[in-house]
Amino acid sequence: VFRYGVERFVKDSKDAGIDGFIIPDLPLEERNEASGVIRRYGLHHIPLVAPTSHERIKEIVKEAGGFVYCVSTTGVTGERDSIDTDISAYMEEVKRFTDLPRAIGFGISSPEMAGSLKHHCEGVIVGSAIARLVDELYSVRDFVKSIKKALE
Repeated sequence: VFRYGVERFVKDSKDAGIDGFIIPDLPLEERNEASGVIRRYGLHHIPLVAPTSHERIKEIVKEAGGFVYCVSTTGVTGERDSIDTDISAYMEEVKRFTDLPRAIGFGISSPEMAGSLKHHCEGVIVGSAIARLVDELYSVRDFVKSIKKALE
């Protein structure tokens, strides 16, 4: 984003129909420049809040728009069998500092897991599980193409 140019990136994104931005590696200390430009174009900056950043939640959500992306657990993104964070306490803490909808993401791998979160937040974010299904779809397509080619 910074290399492309914040202003140009936001303008081009708005022209393409984007409503908001999730910028995972945007440090809190560098957020002001990007957030200001994003707001000026009438778009949303959707921050990521981690369960380990309790003292920073208030600061992180202060200029948020759209919703707050609540990272379910520490570590890298990807499918998990369970979430080890006390989701109830974590979501209540986020709610103390914002009226924006809270969406939980990172590691949501099944309908059952998503369902277990529905009473704690306003949304869930599923990424890796969907990406895996897309990869499998392309693998099946490529396999079928290779069968077809072998039969020609």
